Amino acid sequence: MRVSAVLCLCALSIGCDALFPPPDVDDDGDGYVASEDCNDAAASVNPGAKEACDDGAVDEDCDGLINDQDEDVAGTRPGYADADDDEYGDDDTRIDACDLPSGYVGEGDDCNDNDERINPDATEVCDALDVDEDCDGDADDEDDSVDEATFLTFYEDTDGDGWGGDEVLGSCDGTSAQSADPGDCDDLDPTVNPEAAEVWYNGTDEDCDGASDDDKDRDGYDDKAHGGSDCDDESALAHPGGTETWYDGIDGDCNGKSD
Repeated sequence: MRVSAVLCLCALSIGCDALFPPPDVDDDGDGYVASEDCNDAAASVNPGAKEACDDGAVDEDCDGLINDQDEDVAGTRPGYADADDDEYGDDDTRIDACDLPSGYVGEGDDCNDNDERINPDATEVCDALDVDEDCDGDADDEDDSVDEATFLTFYEDTDGDGWGGDEVLGSCDGTSAQSADPGDCDDLDPTVNPEAAEVWYNGTDEDCDGASDDDKDRDGYDDKAHGGSDCDDESALAHPGGTETWYDGIDGDCNGKSD
């Protein structure tokens, strides 16, 4: 009678499993039986597993939380807030997550996250403020990678008189051995440069103007006492071929005759 009654109950859909539950087994062999395991068909999913970042949002440790919801998740990647949208973020804003939130990027090392022109992928250029555009810790002339197309023109100043010779040495800011001003006709002598005072008749062109050192009055004729033909090298009005102005006390044409 009892067996018949049970069969009748099953037949009436009351539920045989409730009366005769199946054995609680570990189908995936992960050490957890079906009643403990949230997915007994996957050995990598069980209460003893480590939550991991994954595209399928699987709850590996069966705690009801997935990916970034689970504070114990493994396999996160760093992210950095990128305020200037240059694909590099500020190291001080680092987070670690499976899925980076909006405004975060995977690359840090941005030394100025308020300027998109400054980041590790930028080109170092010469600038008045010595900005470190490529965030490598060096700026302008200190950076070997600086763009030479942005160099200013300087000239080698060997004698340190502030004037350079003919050799062009491009750089951002120049050095103590360079000058932005060319024109030194003797860059081995600091007393010779375009600002120097001319010392007449000593054979040296101190002011680098290219004119004769024996033509003090710059009339085109050298002083007679130094091998030239100018009878008065203090006056540009007196030289061979000049106009004689009578009775002015100057031998304007240097012919040696009385005025």
